[in-house]
Amino acid sequence: MPYLWGSMFIDDVVRSRQLNYGYQSSKPQKKIAIFEPNLNVVKNSIIPMLIAEEAWRDSPELIAGIHVTNTE
Repeated sequence: MPYLWGSMFIDDVVRSRQLNYGYQSSKPQKKIAIFEPNLNVVKNSIIPMLIAEEAWRDSPELIAGIHVTNTE
């Protein structure tokens, strides 16, 4: 079963201390990286790759590149 990661605790600390947190890109184009392990039917990179492809097909001018790791 894949795990789900949530940023609830980090968001609470950032909000309570009024911190600026996160990356602010100055470029309109985005680079997409997929780090899924691609081990088996449960842990694979198919869904993230399909999402990245759909984003690229929808707005190719906004995607600078897509990099997929842990593949064969």
